[in-house]
Amino acid sequence: MRTALLTCLLLQSCQCGPVEDSQGDSGEARSPTQAAGWQLHDELESLVLVHWEQSRAATTWVEYGLEGEDWMSSPARELQAGSQKQWLAGLPYGAELDFQVVSEDNRGRWELPGEAITGELPASIPLPELILGDAGTWDGATAFFLTSLTEAEPAQRGMGAWTVILDRQARIVWALQSPAFRSTNHPLPSLDGTRLLLDHSSFWLGFDEGAASQVQAITLDGDLRATHDTPGLHHAFAELDDGSLLWASWDGDDETIERLSGGEQSRLWSCRAFLDEISGDGRCGSNTIQWDQNRDSLLVSLFYMHSVVELDRSTGQELRWFGHLPGAWVFEPEDGDFWHQHGALYTDTGTMIMSCQATQDAEETIVREYALDDGSLSLSWSFGDDEGIWAEALGGALRLANGDTLHYFGTGNRIREISPEGQVVWDVSIPDADFTGRVPPLPDLFSLLPCTDTPERACWWRSR
Repeated sequence: MRTALLTCLLLQSCQCGPVEDSQGDSGEARSPTQAAGWQLHDELESLVLVHWEQSRAATTWVEYGLEGEDWMSSPARELQAGSQKQWLAGLPYGAELDFQVVSEDNRGRWELPGEAITGELPASIPLPELILGDAGTWDGATAFFLTSLTEAEPAQRGMGAWTVILDRQARIVWALQSPAFRSTNHPLPSLDGTRLLLDHSSFWLGFDEGAASQVQAITLDGDLRATHDTPGLHHAFAELDDGSLLWASWDGDDETIERLSGGEQSRLWSCRAFLDEISGDGRCGSNTIQWDQNRDSLLVSLFYMHSVVELDRSTGQELRWFGHLPGAWVFEPEDGDFWHQHGALYTDTGTMIMSCQATQDAEETIVREYALDDGSLSLSWSFGDDEGIWAEALGGALRLANGDTLHYFGTGNRIREISPEGQVVWDVSIPDADFTGRVPPLPDLFSLLPCTDTPERACWWRSR
C-alpha cells in the first residue's frame, strides 16, 4: 500500500509519541489525539485513510478539504482509547488537501492538523468538463453523482468501462474499472445507501446474450460484499425492499423480467406473452425497470415499442400501459406523446417523467413529464426543445429533492440539471466518452464506506 507518514503537526497542547496521562505538568488537559498519519487506498487512490492514536474516550471526527473550497466532514463517532482510523471520501484525484482530527470531551475541543495528497486519475478515463454550475440554484442536497463512463477507444478491447463518482465541479472523485469484457451501464446505490450495485453485463462486450452477466454489491473502498448471477442481463435492473433483484433478461425474440430472491431465480413477466394477450406487435427490449415504493409497482420502459408498462410487483400482472401499444392510455394533448423513451419513472408527486423524443424521427432528446388522469397521460412539463442535444441511445431523467430535474443523455454524453422554471443550473459534458450510463444522485458517501470501528459492531450511522 502506498504510504506516506505525516510529519507530526500538533497544537500547543499536543505531544508526539505515547501519552502516559491525560494532563501535562501544569495540570492542563491534553488532546486525546496524537500522531496522525495517512495512507492511500491500494487501487482507489482518491480514498485517504487517516489514522491516529487516541489516548482516551472522546467524540472524534475528521474535517478535510482543498484550499479555497468548503470543507467536508466525516460523521462524529464516540471513540475509545487506542488506534483509530477514518476514510476520507469525495476528493478529486491529484489533489493536495488539509485535514484535522477533531476531538471533543468534557475537557475541551482539540484539532490535530495534517496534510495529504490523493493519487493520479487513471489516464484512460474520459474527463468530464463543467460547462455551467450555479451553486446558489442547484439541488444543495446532492453533492455527488454516480455514473458510468465508457472509453471511445480503449487501449485493450473489452477494458474500457468505468464506474465513477462526480462532484459538483464535474471532477471524478472515485473510479473503478469494470472486469474485462463487461460493460457497466446502470450503476445504483442500494436502497439502504450502504452499497453500490454495479451491473457487469456480458451482453455487449462478451457477445454471449448476457449469459455471464452479474450484479455486484460493493462498498466504496471496493470491498465485494455480494455477487448475483443475472443471466440475460443487458440493460436495466432494480432492487426491491426485500433484498431481491429484478432484471430484464434477453431470451431470443422475447424479453423476460427475472427475479432473484434468496438465491432462487424465478420469472415474473414475459414481454412476448403480454404482446400476444393484447394483440400487439413489436420488438421486445427494455431500458428501465423502476420499483415505485409509493405504488409498490414496477415501471418497465419498452423503448423499441415506444411504450411503458406498469406491473404488479408480486405477480407481474400488467396494471396499465402507456405509449403506442393497443389499449394504452391516450395522450393529452394528442401530439404530447413520447418516442424512444428512456428512464420512465414515477416521481414522488405521482407524475411520470422520462427522457424521450418528441417525434419518432426527431434527432433531439427532451424531458417530458405527465400527470396521470383517468386513462390519459396529460403533458404537464417539458424541457429540451430547440436545445439541439440528441442521444441516439441510453439516457434518462429523474427528479431531485429540490424539485429540479436531472437529465442525462447516454450517447449524447451530457448531464444537465434544470429548474422547474426551465433554467439550466448545472451542465456537464464528457466529450471523449463513447457513452454515459445512468446518473443517480448520492447525497452521502460515508454510508457507503466500510466500518472503521471494531469489526464486531456496525458503524453507528448504519444502525440508527
